[in-house]
Amino acid sequence: GIAIITDGNDKKRVIDTEGNTIIAEGDENCTEILSNATNLGYIIVKKTEDSYLGTRELYGVVDNTGKFVIPLSEENKDPYEKTGLTTIGTGIFRDGSNIVNIATGAVAESGYWYAEDFWEVGDKLVQCNGDYQGDMIVYTSDDLKECARKHFYSIIEVGNFGQGKIFMEYELVDEQTRRGFFNENLEEVIDLSELEITNKPIFKDGYAGLVIRDKWYTVIDENGEMQFEPVEMENDPLCFNLGDKRFYIESNGKGMIIDEKNNVIAQLTTRMKSDNGSYYYSDGYIVGLTNEFINANGEKLTVYMKK
Repeated sequence: GIAIITDGNDKKRVIDTEGNTIIAEGDENCTEILSNATNLGYIIVKKTEDSYLGTRELYGVVDNTGKFVIPLSEENKDPYEKTGLTTIGTGIFRDGSNIVNIATGAVAESGYWYAEDFWEVGDKLVQCNGDYQGDMIVYTSDDLKECARKHFYSIIEVGNFGQGKIFMEYELVDEQTRRGFFNENLEEVIDLSELEITNKPIFKDGYAGLVIRDKWYTVIDENGEMQFEPVEMENDPLCFNLGDKRFYIESNGKGMIIDEKNNVIAQLTTRMKSDNGSYYYSDGYIVGLTNEFINANGEKLTVYMKK
C-alpha cells in the first residue's frame, strides 16, 4: 500500500495509494530513507542529530501509516553494516544477531552474526550463512521457531520461491553438483541434476521455465516433466515466467511470449534486456528499454503519470 518516490528536490518520500506523504527525508524524525523497497509496508529510516556534544545516528522502522514500529535508537545498527538493521521478510527484521517479527514480537537468535541470506517461503523463513556452507534452517514466520534443517557442503545458487517450491543448485558431502526444487521443509521434490540449469526458474500457475546450458529452453510441470523438447536459442538467452502459463523468451536480441506448450502468443519488437543486463517484470508485466509496459499477451499498455 505504499511506494518510495523521489521528489523535485531530489529527496525521497514514502506515499500511500492516494498520494499522501507517510514520511519524507527532512521530516523531524527522518534525515534519510534507507530502504529501496517497501517490503510490504515497512521502511528503514535514519535520523542524524548534531549538537555541541557531537553527532548521533539513530535508526528505526516505520510502518505504512508512518508509525515507528522499531523506535529510533543508536542501538539499532547501520543497515549497511553486515550486522545492521535489515529487512529479511514481511515484517521480519534482523537486528544484529537477532531475528524479530514486529507483529508478534517473536525473537530468534540467528546463529550467525554476519552475512546471512534469507528467503521468504510461504509462511516460513529460510536462512543460511553468507558463505553458502553449512546448515540451511527454516523458521515459522509468526513465532520464529525452527521447523527444518538441512546440511549442505555448498549452496551454489538459490532461486525465488513459487508455489511451495524453491530452486537450488548445491553440493552435498560428496561434492557432486546437483540441482532441483525443494519444498519449504527442505525436501527435494524435483530432481534436475542431469540438466545444467543456467537460469533461476520459478513456478507460477503450475509451470517453470528452464534455460539449459545457456542455449536451450523448455518448460516443466510440477512433476518435473518437460512439456516440449528443449529448443535451441542464440546469444545470451532469457526465459522467465510471467504467470498465467506465459513465458518471455529472448534470443538473438528478439523477444516473444509463449505458452507452456511453446505456442507463440506474441512476437515482440521491443527487446526487454538492457545493455547492463537489467530487465524488470512483476505480476505478469514486463518493462522494456523505453519504459513500455507489456502484458503477458504482448500488448503494450498506456501509462498516465499524475504530477
